[in-house]
Amino acid sequence: MAFNSSMPMFWGDYLSVSGALTTEESGACLHLMGHYWYGKMLGIPDDDRILARITKLPLRRWKAIKPAVMGLFVARDGAWYFRFPAVWREALRPYIGVEIRRAVLKRDGHVCQYCGDTDGPFEFDHYIPFSRGGQTTVENLRIACATCNRDKWDVMPEDWLAVRKDGDI
Repeated sequence: MAFNSSMPMFWGDYLSVSGALTTEESGACLHLMGHYWYGKMLGIPDDDRILARITKLPLRRWKAIKPAVMGLFVARDGAWYFRFPAVWREALRPYIGVEIRRAVLKRDGHVCQYCGDTDGPFEFDHYIPFSRGGQTTVENLRIACATCNRDKWDVMPEDWLAVRKDGDI
């Protein structure tokens, strides 16, 4: 997939997850999202000096608003990743070809691979999330009911299922 430097935004999705932010926090968040997008979603370094520069804020001010802004990101492997990829869902997802769809459906049937639902509606889920480098291949795709797929977001299934079993989701 060729990288497009234009950043499409689904504003309804963004506003629904950022509604509690102040104007300053929202601006900082948008700068971070732009940096994240332009960096091909490889994460933002977990370094306050770099984050302050990206957000165009003095370090002291950045540290004051960081907790609110970074609530929209998740820390993993020394970097920050945007927590809500649906803001860019259409732009991020490559087309899943007919042959791949058929092979995944043949393997998984019409059964959610997480909860066992047979009623659907169903979606194709990246086992290793696309935002974490997962490929759109038969081996990495699973059939998931819409509820499980959207609840899981960009979390590894074993991590998501562990939290889900604890009743936190």
